[in-house]
Amino acid sequence: MSATFTRTPRLGPLAVALGLVGLLLSGAAGPAVGPTAPAFAQAPGADPDAQQTPTLLRSERDGRAELLVRTKLAEYVFGEDGALRSAYLHFAPVGLAPVELIPDTETGPGVDPETGARARRYAPEARFPFALRGELNGQRLDGLRYAVESERLDGRLRLRFTAQINGLRLTKTFVLWDNPHYTLEVELALENVSSAPLELDQLGLSLGRGVGRRPDLQRQVRYLVDGRVTTEPPDASASASASAGRVGLEGLGFVGDGLVFFLKLKSKPKPKAPGLPASAPLGRPAAQGGELVLGLPARTLAPGEARRYAFEVYAGRAKYPLLKAVGLGALAPPGFFSSLVVPVVELLNWLYRRTGNYGYAIILFTLLVRVLLFPLMRQQFHAMAKLARLRPKLEKLQQRYPTYRRLKELHPDWSPEELMRRHRENQQALQQKLMELYREEGVNPLGGCLPLLIQFPILIILWQAILQSAELIHLSPGFLWMPDLSLHDPYYLIVALTALAMILQTKTTPTLTPSSQGPSPLILTLFSVGLMVVFLKDFPSGLWLYYFLTTILQVGQQVFIGWELERLQAQTGKADGGGRPAPGPSKPERP
Repeated sequence: MSATFTRTPRLGPLAVALGLVGLLLSGAAGPAVGPTAPAFAQAPGADPDAQQTPTLLRSERDGRAELLVRTKLAEYVFGEDGALRSAYLHFAPVGLAPVELIPDTETGPGVDPETGARARRYAPEARFPFALRGELNGQRLDGLRYAVESERLDGRLRLRFTAQINGLRLTKTFVLWDNPHYTLEVELALENVSSAPLELDQLGLSLGRGVGRRPDLQRQVRYLVDGRVTTEPPDASASASASAGRVGLEGLGFVGDGLVFFLKLKSKPKPKAPGLPASAPLGRPAAQGGELVLGLPARTLAPGEARRYAFEVYAGRAKYPLLKAVGLGALAPPGFFSSLVVPVVELLNWLYRRTGNYGYAIILFTLLVRVLLFPLMRQQFHAMAKLARLRPKLEKLQQRYPTYRRLKELHPDWSPEELMRRHRENQQALQQKLMELYREEGVNPLGGCLPLLIQFPILIILWQAILQSAELIHLSPGFLWMPDLSLHDPYYLIVALTALAMILQTKTTPTLTPSSQGPSPLILTLFSVGLMVVFLKDFPSGLWLYYFLTTILQVGQQVFIGWELERLQAQTGKADGGGRPAPGPSKPERP
């Protein structure tokens, strides 16, 4: 049965705000393609146990076998020649969409419910990664049919492709498993099974044409040489005369469109040992739309001799924390803002390693933040209490210097120009009297703003940290009823709980303005909560968990500080522990 093409739902523009501030994101949906997908059947001998991941499916296309390997983050399709025909990232964090890494492959978003397969279409004369290039005794190496064996061990899947040509046995081995770093292990083995020496020359391992939907080979190619990332290939010609490969090439691949496809040697070449210099594409230069080929050093294999090359491949999103974990952080160095996110990511990962759950890690992170911000919050509430105590005087000043509307009611015979002139004079005089009153009472009207200004960047940084760690969170255990803290709550319970907590918080916050001036705090809270629910409900549930805990802890801290102010006033007759005796109510008024 062929796969049905239906465009998967995706998030539209997302408002990133705390009820009032919007920050838009959009993700491009994957392109729909024409041909239907082949019907995959369960691989013989595959263990149906859900714990045995990744899963392996087989199919045929144009008389040739294909193998589909599905992990929790990506799908890989290998051809009969051991080439990687598709690397489709089906896991899409908030704001992103599933994406195909191989530029010569188009993968449809729809999944056949019976087989779990997606429709794929390959470009004519496609150049796929891990295809061998070159000839042996006049016979080309590309296009060979390989025998395939699969093996499962400790949650890992090992695929072994084996072929033989003119006395040379070729073996490609791929090891895949559920890991958060988009990595897989690759090994290429060349073995002389004949009775005569074999001259190996002009052999190369293809890495394809690029990465993403708009590849530009010249722009995307990166080389890792002696720990440095460069766009220029290492010059192996100077050292080839003395000892082939005395260049410190450690890896090569592509970086573009927020994606990375990079092949890294498992061990760095020693100074006097043969290495793996990068060669120009065989027969066509990269600047003309060719492929990137890793040249294998020319050498003679004696009978029974084997040569093995081991690599680690990163095929995923260009996220600095993930790349850094596999030694490729130089491919996507963090900017200024990202450098603030990285410590939070490392802290969350450290807490996760000690608790075993990102839910507990976020809880501990929230407690740490609230403890650090408590002195500022205490100062904020003392300032708010002072302002609440001055409400009677503020009301008298506002009555003494009426606004334009009040002036119009008091003097209906005045012209609009006179009303506006008096209004401006009153506002200037009111501001001057307010500043004098604040100085006399020792009150800073902006004293309660600093904690609010600090909490907003912390929330944005945590949001980015969750997005940067989405793959790690996705593969970790769920928390309570939320299976994945990097995605939205499927039941939106944490959203509802946070909304209720925000309304409760209004009841514990002192009112700074007279009840007759403007809408009530409850109305403002309901309005902001409504905006948050509408625009942010599909944000990561881990972020909602943090905001819910922050709100609950802040309510508790507000109650404690209110009790502290009442106790202090009862002992000293001062509402704020300093300044003049409070002439107003015995405690800050609650809304």
